[in-house]
Amino acid sequence: MERLRLWSLLLLSIASVITGPSVVQAQCPMCKAAVTSGSNDGKGTDGKGSALASNLNTGILYLFVLPYSAIMLVAFVVYRGYKKRKKQLALEQRIQAENAAKLSFSDSGDSNP
Repeated sequence: MERLRLWSLLLLSIASVITGPSVVQAQCPMCKAAVTSGSNDGKGTDGKGSALASNLNTGILYLFVLPYSAIMLVAFVVYRGYKKRKKQLALEQRIQAENAAKLSFSDSGDSNP
């Protein structure tokens, strides 16, 4: 059941990426205008056009990386909790099996004269 949900989510994600808009602008119009006006031949009117473009690219990278790293952190915490819960259930089942084996052994020992 859990595997089906995982595959469904994966398939839905792939379908949304494929059917999404085919052309996406990488920058808002204001950012694009600021970079193009400030980076004529690598230098703007103040000579700092390439620095502006570099800083804009750095800002875009921050905006790109931070949400994905937050999602990965949440996924890691959920995965670790799932793994810990699975380990705890396995330990409880093993203890129950050992107790059942001890109980059946002690019951079979009492019936012999």
